[in-house]
Amino acid sequence: MKACSSTSAVSSPQTSSPPRAPTVNAGVRVGVITNSWGTAPYDPYAAYQLDQQFDAVVISSQVGLRKPEPAVYRRAADELAIPLGRIVFVDDIAANLQPAHELGMAVIHHVDPARTVRELERLLGLSARLLRRP
Repeated sequence: MKACSSTSAVSSPQTSSPPRAPTVNAGVRVGVITNSWGTAPYDPYAAYQLDQQFDAVVISSQVGLRKPEPAVYRRAADELAIPLGRIVFVDDIAANLQPAHELGMAVIHHVDPARTVRELERLLGLSARLLRRP
């Protein structure tokens, strides 16, 4: 199973990715889908170095798609090179979950960090210590 979130996407074991973080060492691909008002004149994402931290980054203002449009979830899956049915999508806005679910993704409504981690552990079959980024 893989996971995708408004802030991250996690995938099941892959052997082709070079190790860059504990999640990669565990064979987990992680990506971001974020609805954004834009990155100019100020880029609120620059300090996070998203391209270095995640395997896929989908920023709505850059791709012309927004959650909950189904196409944005397809775009993230394509960038992760993971079939939709092997993705877990995590979001704190319930309205963003239904379209992902309809595309075949497992979904987690993030309302409590501990609960979200337990659900990710269950769905991915991994310990949370493997899901943490440095």
